[in-house]
Amino acid sequence: MSSESDSPVAVHRLNAKNLPERDVIALEKAQEMGQTEGVTQEILHAVFPQLEDGFMSKIQVGLPAPDGPVRLQDGRLTNLSAFFDTAMPVVLNFGSVMEIVTQEFCGRVRYVFIYVREVFPEPGWPSAENYRDNIHFSQPTAMCDRLKLARIFTDRYRVHPEMAGQVTNKASVAGGGSADCQHDGEVPLDSEELWNAVGDSATAVDEISNEVVRAYEASPLRLYVVEQGIITYQGGIGPWFYDPMELRRFLQRRFGEPVTEETDAEQQAGKGEGEKDN
Repeated sequence: MSSESDSPVAVHRLNAKNLPERDVIALEKAQEMGQTEGVTQEILHAVFPQLEDGFMSKIQVGLPAPDGPVRLQDGRLTNLSAFFDTAMPVVLNFGSVMEIVTQEFCGRVRYVFIYVREVFPEPGWPSAENYRDNIHFSQPTAMCDRLKLARIFTDRYRVHPEMAGQVTNKASVAGGGSADCQHDGEVPLDSEELWNAVGDSATAVDEISNEVVRAYEASPLRLYVVEQGIITYQGGIGPWFYDPMELRRFLQRRFGEPVTEETDAEQQAGKGEGEKDN
């Protein structure tokens, strides 16, 4: 007989965690997927910490955006809050690629792709797509290794294709053993130094402690918009509710533009659930 800690989290317990309705739905789907694919509760909780006993959601639209240490791909230390010292909305993109939004709003919105802990390392959660593409790696336990994987990911998927020159010349110099690691006594980059280094589009790498991704409840995929340090848009838990088109509509409304037509399916999936009226 399995213990309570080894059994799936009941729906009523998820509802007691102060989570939006679609997050509860996503976590139910995560449990079902984990059971189907034979994933251990330890691994499932590492990817979806909201399933942990005692977890209580602390982030929502209208609250200050959490801060935490992150690194540029060359290993330089900064704080996530340094990205928020700008008059532009800042899109935080945890863990995936979102070309349609970055291209359409380039010059009016700043973007931070945040590379976080791997969801499909070996051993761990098996990924048919990784096996198909012959991608094999272990979960990094040191910051140098995470920085190298971040560079491999961003190079492979060209996270900032419309700003490739800026990013390559200024910030993306990690990988292939060239990444610097953290050093004692480091002074984090301030906002001016940071944006001068990366242009309007940056890749940040969460520390090995996973402080930032946990604060934003963003594993494995999630989208946010932060304006003047306040969360104005919170997307759903990915992959099920990771929705660049919803973010696109939010930004269109934010800039007073015609909103892209939505299909009936999109409306039923939760139109505007992550948005705050402005």
